[in-house]
Amino acid sequence: MWIDDQIIENCKQDIFTKCFFPHEHLVVCGRSEKPEIEANTQNCQRDNVSVLKRRGGGGTVLLGPNTLVISLGVWLKDYYKNKFYFEMINRSVIETLETLNPETKNKLSQNGISDIVCGSKKIAGTSMYRSRNYLLYQGSLLVDADINKIATYINHPSKEPEYRQSRKHSDFLINFNELTQTKTSFDLFKNHFLKNVQSRLSEDLISPLEKQIHYLTKKILHRG
Repeated sequence: MWIDDQIIENCKQDIFTKCFFPHEHLVVCGRSEKPEIEANTQNCQRDNVSVLKRRGGGGTVLLGPNTLVISLGVWLKDYYKNKFYFEMINRSVIETLETLNPETKNKLSQNGISDIVCGSKKIAGTSMYRSRNYLLYQGSLLVDADINKIATYINHPSKEPEYRQSRKHSDFLINFNELTQTKTSFDLFKNHFLKNVQSRLSEDLISPLEKQIHYLTKKILHRG
């Protein structure tokens, strides 16, 4: 099961975003990853934690009630500016967090391939999937997650960014709420994020043709 197909199902829209906190814990692996390597499948089966995959790359993550899932589907004119698009969307996430909580201004940045970090600690993992002019982005932001629980369901990654330096989950990850003295309300996250993306990618946004929508919904979704 692909966790991000619900975004592709809305691809008739030029840009579509969904931001939510899952009701239960889910392990989500990158497209090319093997769940039996990256996830502790025995613990997942024991505790009825579903193991899913996403269409984009990136590492395995544990989603849950205190992890914000940030999903974006957008039509863009260029096939090859993936690094630029990744940076602009991540920058949009960072700007949104700074708007919601000014205490975090100038504390957040991008590291590794596409992680969002505070200093040397990761607060969000992100991934991208491209199909011609369509870009599908997903991020998972640790807001107030039980980081110790992550080690229960996810093994140490088989591949890791250099800046991780082999640190275990509890030493490598940090919650956004730990960066602030006041609890942040995420009710307005979606609206701020969408405006930031539209502003940063304004010159590259396009409307899809009917044949592009057909290809994406019929061939990509049905092909799996």
